[in-house]
Amino acid sequence: MLYVLTRRNCRQSMDLVFDDVEKELLRERELIFGINDQLEELQDKVMLQIRKLRTFVYNLTVDLRRKKNALKIEEQNENLNEDNVEISILNNRNIFKPATISTTEWDQFTLDIVSAANKVLVDGRPIRAFFDKCLNKMFEDLVSQSAAVDLAFKLRVEEYLEVIEKLNEQRVETIKNVEEVQETIEKMKKAIDDREAYLALAHSRLLNRTRREGVELCRDELELRLYDEVVQLERDVKSLQNMMAESVECRRRLKQSTARIDVQLQVKQNSLHIDNDLCTEQRKRINYRAF
Repeated sequence: MLYVLTRRNCRQSMDLVFDDVEKELLRERELIFGINDQLEELQDKVMLQIRKLRTFVYNLTVDLRRKKNALKIEEQNENLNEDNVEISILNNRNIFKPATISTTEWDQFTLDIVSAANKVLVDGRPIRAFFDKCLNKMFEDLVSQSAAVDLAFKLRVEEYLEVIEKLNEQRVETIKNVEEVQETIEKMKKAIDDREAYLALAHSRLLNRTRREGVELCRDELELRLYDEVVQLERDVKSLQNMMAESVECRRRLKQSTARIDVQLQVKQNSLHIDNDLCTEQRKRINYRAF
């Protein structure tokens, strides 16, 4: 339990969340603590019952030993006759001690011991049934909560796998978009280079025409067309440069998005490793058995 909770604290970023798995694990921990307390209470009751039984076992053992000793003496007396007794006993009357316990008291003493022992045994049967009921309830609660924890882990792992699959799809799509934008940027660079070359050509032609002399240095139709061409080329270059700047910014955002996806993938894969490889494998060692 402690190992699993400790490992799950190694989750990162937003995955370090109080989820259903955490809730079920804490419930299981509280259940185990509660069962430990109940077991200690049951153990105290069992020990008390055992002490009572040991007391009556001792009393019965002592009484049985005394009765066996009395039976042995009576058997010896039964085998005695006038030919094998010790005559010297007749000269020592001090050895005779008259019994002070009546047969009624003797019968009652044994009956009291047996009755008390039977009462302890009878009284102990409901306690044993109560113990069995409590232990079975504890076992059922442990098994039920363990199944709830395992189900929470299963659902969480499935959720991680689903998210990882979606992130991988997004990553592939984003990389594809980056490549497409990069291709567009390359085409725009070539288009800009081409138009700048035409623009340089138009400038060169205009510059050359400034060397005309006299009235030849007039603003003719060709001059106007060259000026129009320069203006149009400059507009095209400016427009392409703006579009390329937007594409470069788009590429930057897409690469940032890819980086974020990579970070999220790392976080999810770390969480998946913790819950699926470490925690789930560790919990396979749990084996609650009926008492």
